[in-house]
Amino acid sequence: MTQILITLLPYLTVAANLLLVLGILLGVSQSVRRLRKHSGARATALEAENMRLAVVIGELQARIQKLEEVETAPVQAVAAGGTSPNGVLRTKVLKMHRLGQASGRIADKLRVPKGEVDLMVKVHQMATQAQEEAAATAAEKG
Repeated sequence: MTQILITLLPYLTVAANLLLVLGILLGVSQSVRRLRKHSGARATALEAENMRLAVVIGELQARIQKLEEVETAPVQAVAAGGTSPNGVLRTKVLKMHRLGQASGRIADKLRVPKGEVDLMVKVHQMATQAQEEAAATAAEKG
């Protein structure tokens, strides 16, 4: 009996190893299936988010286009009601300056000389400074 067991031992070892490898492969197969399912769900979620972002980007591009059209409208187009072209131009220049745009870009967008833009900004700053000084003086006296 011992002789038969010694003879069969290599075969039994191979069979046990084959069963072990088979178990490991089945476990790996199940893990791969789970990961594929999870990645498929994640891919679907990412596609939905991508579509949502594409819609948002399209809306933002439309808003930017609309704002650029308003921004680059000819300065001579003055609204009815007696508003002077210079007042409209000054308002646009100061608004764009407050938004942080450079005077060269403002001049290009509004089709006016850069020097005129610089002058309007400087005059506005001087007027604002004078008003602040007057208010401070009045507060000191009051």
